Amino acid sequence: MLGQRHVKVTAAGHVIYEDHVPEGTGDLIVRAIQSGQRTIEVPLSETASQAALDSLQALLSQIDFKLNQLGSTAGVQSQEPLREQAEQHLNLPVGLLLQDLGAVYNGEH
Repeated sequence: MLGQRHVKVTAAGHVIYEDHVPEGTGDLIVRAIQSGQRTIEVPLSETASQAALDSLQALLSQIDFKLNQLGSTAGVQSQEPLREQAEQHLNLPVGLLLQDLGAVYNGEH
């Protein structure tokens, strides 16, 4: 359906969630899973979902900028390992979360 996402979440071969949801809500569910959330409250409105996605995008952009600043002080060969270490320490895969969601829905992640 137009403006809808079919979201199916499986774990250990079992479907634990499946529904057609508004596009923003589906995107928010995917981002929550990508960020390692184990429990997810699914917003009831598209507006609430979009507001949460916008806030997350702003936060990720700020963190990405700071990680890039940190990397620039480390030298070219150390930039990527330092960023990976920082993302692990934060337990927040910033690079993954900044990627286009289209790839996720197309089964690439």
